[in-house]
Amino acid sequence: MSWLFEDSTGLIVAGVAIELVLAVALIKTGRGTLATVMLGALILVLAGVAVEKLVMTDRERVEAELDALAKALEANNVQRVLSHIHPSAAVVRARARGCPRCGSARPV
Repeated sequence: MSWLFEDSTGLIVAGVAIELVLAVALIKTGRGTLATVMLGALILVLAGVAVEKLVMTDRERVEAELDALAKALEANNVQRVLSHIHPSAAVVRARARGCPRCGSARPV
């Protein structure tokens, strides 16, 4: 179910398709109540997109963390890099600091 919160493209495409069908029906029948239904569908799609933007899934959290780590690495900021490494990962933290006893950090 988290796929609903990953990307709003499907919701937008479905909303546009529904709006097109309702617009055709409105033009063919001339019934004003369809305009109200169209407005309701638009409100539902906008609410869905807003919820998708507000909810952060586990995948999005991991991506954000990796992006922040990459920026810290690009800036060569050791303290910011260390803030992204768990305190119990002593070997990894030592390598990030460039500890000679633990083996310096080397490119992969």
